[in-house]
Amino acid sequence: MTAYPRAGEPEPITHVLVDDEGTPLVGASVTVRVRRSDGLWLDWADGTYGARGAVAQLDEIMLELDEPGVYEATWPGGPDGTRYRAFVAVDGTVRGVLEIHVGGLAAPGDEMALEAAAVAAVQAGRATAAALAEVASDAEIARKALDNRQEVDDVGGGRCITYDDDGETPWRTRTLRDGSGNAIALGAGVPARRGAPE
Repeated sequence: MTAYPRAGEPEPITHVLVDDEGTPLVGASVTVRVRRSDGLWLDWADGTYGARGAVAQLDEIMLELDEPGVYEATWPGGPDGTRYRAFVAVDGTVRGVLEIHVGGLAAPGDEMALEAAAVAAVQAGRATAAALAEVASDAEIARKALDNRQEVDDVGGGRCITYDDDGETPWRTRTLRDGSGNAIALGAGVPARRGAPE
């Protein structure tokens, strides 16, 4: 997500924290740190920027607002044309990253909000290991279905066999029938095989 605040004006950084069902998470330890495009980090203690090891206060605590699951800290702002990256962490794990382009192309004064719905899809915060494994599994199934060797035969009234990556081991077998639901019969010259892509 990218925000375009006005030059030289403090702006709130807001993070909405919910679980996988959308229930607000209250009482969490939420912090934010800001890095300028030149690699220097914001020192929240005095508003200056310096090398990471020289910064007295790297993280700012984001306070929970009256609305459950909503946390906020105020960024001190920056000059026109500067760029920053704000890293929001929950219990020490980065859950969202906000690109900040001061006085950028959008209308000035856009609120720097980290909406959970926007961040969740692209940041590691809500992408659990189980969800990532499920996506990888779905992608593997789709790849095999599209690319692997297939054969059609009339055994048992008709079937389509998709083979595993070795081209020999049956991976998925599906029943085939004609338009009326009857068994199929294969004759000479009827397409019945598909090889893997070359």
